[in-house]
Amino acid sequence: MKRLMEQIIRGGLLKNLSGSPLPTSNVPFRTHLLGDRHYVPIYEFIHAIYSHFGISIFEDLIVALAEKNPGISVVKLSYKVGTEIGEKTYRCIEDIMDGLGVGIGKSDKIQELDRIRKSVGEAQSTKSITLKRASIYLEMTTGDRVLIDIKVPKNHPDRRTAREFKRRLLRWAGVEMQKVADVEVHSFMAIPYNNSFTERYTTGVDVRDALDLEEELKVDGEFWDFLAGKPVHEDLLKAFLRVGMDFYLDLEKYFPDPDGHGPVISIPSF
Repeated sequence: MKRLMEQIIRGGLLKNLSGSPLPTSNVPFRTHLLGDRHYVPIYEFIHAIYSHFGISIFEDLIVALAEKNPGISVVKLSYKVGTEIGEKTYRCIEDIMDGLGVGIGKSDKIQELDRIRKSVGEAQSTKSITLKRASIYLEMTTGDRVLIDIKVPKNHPDRRTAREFKRRLLRWAGVEMQKVADVEVHSFMAIPYNNSFTERYTTGVDVRDALDLEEELKVDGEFWDFLAGKPVHEDLLKAFLRVGMDFYLDLEKYFPDPDGHGPVISIPSF
């Protein structure tokens, strides 16, 4: 498992190196800003890492880890949930949304799912809706279905977007419940890492009137350990570290000094 993690991380790193060619043209503003033209390739590479080395590498890791989990039977990326929902189920979800944030109480996902399940069991016509694809779809060996919306920390919800996310998660559940009678559906957002370091992750605002944070948000280790069990989160961090150390050892190969004075930047000690 650890070797598989490293292979995926290393593959993503090399893909960024090959897919983002280093600049060969004159870039005077960046050169003056960084103080030395030799630092420009490093800047371009780091920029590519921050811009592109994100959701895609996490999705590859999620699929690989989930496929190794004996409790998961099906794994799908970019899962198309559906475009039809029952009229009564649609109205039930809108009633739930109308009740949030008006002093009735905090969001309770378990109760909300019970209400949706009851509405699904009633005879009803359907209506068309537009639903974003789920980032990850899992079928557990128990028959439960899990739909996950992967976010990065900069996309964490405020009060307005929290309601949009909430409605999406409830509609995902409603549509899935229509497909198989009595199926247990879990829908939540996942943030692969905590940008608050050692502090507990926070959205910055209180969104508990819209989101059930216990049921609808998994962050950092909580998400990775849910996916593949402990201590996969710690193993993943170590895999990133080992790949990083190997990369620094090969730094001169990727970023040679044009003047032949050695690596552009020094190798850090870990």
